[in-house]
Amino acid sequence: MAKLSEELANVKQFESELLRKLNFRNDLIKATSRLKDWEREKKTAKEIEKIEADFTKEKIKKVELLSCDIEKLRTKLIQLKGKINKKNVEMGIDKDILEVKWLRIELAQLMKLAKKEDYSFISKPIEEMENSGLFDIIKDLESKKKKIDSKIQNQNFRTEI
Repeated sequence: MAKLSEELANVKQFESELLRKLNFRNDLIKATSRLKDWEREKKTAKEIEKIEADFTKEKIKKVELLSCDIEKLRTKLIQLKGKINKKNVEMGIDKDILEVKWLRIELAQLMKLAKKEDYSFISKPIEEMENSGLFDIIKDLESKKKKIDSKIQNQNFRTEI
């Protein structure tokens, strides 16, 4: 039986593999038989037509194989993520995961605001910015996120799927 943390690592690996295959398939679909000019000069129209037809047949085979691999990976990912989500709900950390997600969004927005204030109001003294409470809010949210993250990670390393 695998640990939850190991399964999460597998999810990341499968997701990156899926994206690579999707990109490769897209590139393959866009590909054309690009015979060089000097190659075209040496060949007759029939030979060129045959080369391009063979290229198209090969391309179709490769795209079909990739599509099959993509579908298998997608199915595997859906099953694995479903299993992980079910376990997270059983452990009660699904709410914590959502809270961390929204804390990250809120922190990102506040950090943008802090940067914007920092650069657009250069004449504004740093003490005035600190007094606005923005830094305190960011600090509080970061500590809250850190606590929840460590709680989630501790459970992930201890829990078997």
